Amino acid sequence: MTDDQYTQDRTALRLVTRLDLLEERASVQVTRESVGEVALRRVVREEEVLMPVTLTREFLELTVRRGGGQVILDGEPLEAGRTYEVLLSEERAQIVKTVHATQQVEVFKRTRTEQFQQSVTLGREVLEVTGRTDLVTERPVVLGIDTSGPLQEPDPT
Repeated sequence: MTDDQYTQDRTALRLVTRLDLLEERASVQVTRESVGEVALRRVVREEEVLMPVTLTREFLELTVRRGGGQVILDGEPLEAGRTYEVLLSEERAQIVKTVHATQQVEVFKRTRTEQFQQSVTLGREVLEVTGRTDLVTERPVVLGIDTSGPLQEPDPT
């Protein structure tokens, strides 16, 4: 076939259809799941302890001797030969609690980023022509360039 015959043959071509061959592409979507949870709270544990305390009382001691006269206490006469105690002061225990730090706890939150690889199988369409292969012929290519030119658009009718 000559170049003129081929060009004449090519102009008789009519586009029948165009096929879009598809392929799958992967993308990764990352979702965050809560898989563990902790609660931090301060708890007071109580225990009862005995605190040793020494308290002092101060007394006035009165000893009435015979023949020394009469002693009256709160309007009552005291008997001679007896000893009486009058409480002057006493100490009372008052417990005061103070709070002291005994431990320091630091709480941190750490995020680690790790790389993973996940395999995925992707499909891609290819055009497969079946039928009688004895009817297939090659078209000429001049100097490595396809001389067929642009194809005509399909007829909308």
